[in-house]
Amino acid sequence: MICSILVEGVALSFSRDAKRLRSSTSKLVELMERRISALRECSFIPLYFRPLVSSPPAAEFFSEGSFKAVGIDGSQSTEERLEMLLFYVCAAAYSCSFEVSSEIEIHASTAERDEALTVSSCIPLWMEDVVEVNPRALYAFSDFEFKRSIESIPNSLMTLAELHIALKALANDDVKVVLLDRLISGTYGPSSRDLRRLIMKGSSALEEIATPYGNLSLLDLRLALRLGDGSLTVPARSVHGAYALIKLLIEAKRRGEEGLTPSDVKSKLRVSKDAASSFIKMLRKIDKEHGHKLLEEGDRLSVKSEVMDYWRRVSYALEVLFNHLFEQDEEHPLLIHERWLTTLDLNAMTAISLIKLLVEARRRRKLVLGIAKDTNATDFLRSAMPILELKRRGDFRRTAPLRSDRAFLTILSASRCSELPTPWRTIEYDYCYSTMRPHVDLGLPGVEAIAARKVVFHEQLIVKGYFQLRSSPHDSSVRSPVFVYDRPFYPEFDGGHVVSIVCLEGGRNAKPWEVRAFTESEERSLIGDLALAFLSRSDNPAVIEGLGYNQLLLLADKYVKALSRQAKSMLRGVADLDLVAVARKYKAFFAARRFRDLRSEAEHMRERVGGV
Repeated sequence: MICSILVEGVALSFSRDAKRLRSSTSKLVELMERRISALRECSFIPLYFRPLVSSPPAAEFFSEGSFKAVGIDGSQSTEERLEMLLFYVCAAAYSCSFEVSSEIEIHASTAERDEALTVSSCIPLWMEDVVEVNPRALYAFSDFEFKRSIESIPNSLMTLAELHIALKALANDDVKVVLLDRLISGTYGPSSRDLRRLIMKGSSALEEIATPYGNLSLLDLRLALRLGDGSLTVPARSVHGAYALIKLLIEAKRRGEEGLTPSDVKSKLRVSKDAASSFIKMLRKIDKEHGHKLLEEGDRLSVKSEVMDYWRRVSYALEVLFNHLFEQDEEHPLLIHERWLTTLDLNAMTAISLIKLLVEARRRRKLVLGIAKDTNATDFLRSAMPILELKRRGDFRRTAPLRSDRAFLTILSASRCSELPTPWRTIEYDYCYSTMRPHVDLGLPGVEAIAARKVVFHEQLIVKGYFQLRSSPHDSSVRSPVFVYDRPFYPEFDGGHVVSIVCLEGGRNAKPWEVRAFTESEERSLIGDLALAFLSRSDNPAVIEGLGYNQLLLLADKYVKALSRQAKSMLRGVADLDLVAVARKYKAFFAARRFRDLRSEAEHMRERVGGV
């Protein structure tokens, strides 16, 4: 009787929940149908999309010949035994050959793993020492926050492993294309933020790294992040102006000049007297923060001789760190001269690795593409298109009833399939658009944008775009996913696409500055066409997860995941051999294993023998 009442109550409850769910779902379906209808009716602007060019002049960038392309991915796993964490990180690359003549011919079906471009590392860490490696764990007030602080350690190591391989690949003369399973911009933002936090902290284990040019310093890291090797364009505006001035002083020092006066700064940077004064003030503040190691004393502005080798020190230290983490077996990978490497240290060197990657790609003229499968970015809809509409027509309106770039492009592509044949890509645009939004200031005529968060990102550094490669031959509205890519800015090929945007920066006391951002408009981007041509010829339509994606990255992903799964068994075996013996000795068996793991194994064994 009681059982039947319980069953009837449960059934009634499920019935009510099902009705509510159907009602709510139908309202959401109606909302989506209205959005799709609005997309079908909105004015379609071909200016923002580029179909594939069958034969882009690839030899202009690569030169003619036979080369290699490399796809890189990484993975990681963590095991916990006897209050000890065991981290495993790995990264690997698959490569294939391609020929450049009148067309690009890619042999993605013959891809193979490159043994020389494979790294891995196993790193033990006592739970007590987590706060030494990630100090944020000290402020974790829940298990979830503490777990996140633990996960950040192998994630930082894995990212460095991938970038280590990418830099090794760029050093190979045969390699002309490097593909990463991550966005350059998406990795650079958080890692550069952590580098700034490290500088504010004022000390780092990285300062223990000795180089032939002197010990690495936080000032070196700061200059490398902003200037690269000195070849990067540094905008003379807002907070970037002080670094444009440092670049100017370094160049003057190399020419043997005595130094610059405030009037020299004004004329050489082509800024107002107030702006020049502001840059000099910021420069002196940076010098003070680093113990006056930047500027020489005197009336004229001049950098110290020791500053000149900052890039050599950073590059050498990066190689030392890579060797320490992934190659040597004598020392603990997270200890340098008895000092712990923190996640801030690791992420700071990730930012430097990315800058070096951009510098080497430009210097060696090699195509580097970062590709993301899933993204919630909104900058194409929120910033790039509205600002371009404002420049083109003098006003801007919301371009779509959606917020997500990927959702917008996916639905638009399917609903307007006759106008958007695959493969296609969007116009390429400067990543600095993601830190701006359209704006009209009646009191300041000509203003077209405002900084979304006080400061606009360094322009002419990273270029971004979206692409879609495949559609069904039976129904062209059925298509592969839309992906996003980014790449370095190549001055020789991209310089002609730079446009001027007047943008307000600085919060409450915002001032208008000129942002010179890469923007593809009527004239097509050669590098964008090469990227789309390469990607469209290197997917694997025979495999569902490879449809419209890259075959090299797909293979690298599957390989590192297999390594990671195998590593879990290896980590358990090592832990059970060494740590369980310690647990027996000190009668701490249950501390060697998590209760959840013990219960899971007991339940599994009971099921095998037919128990309950």
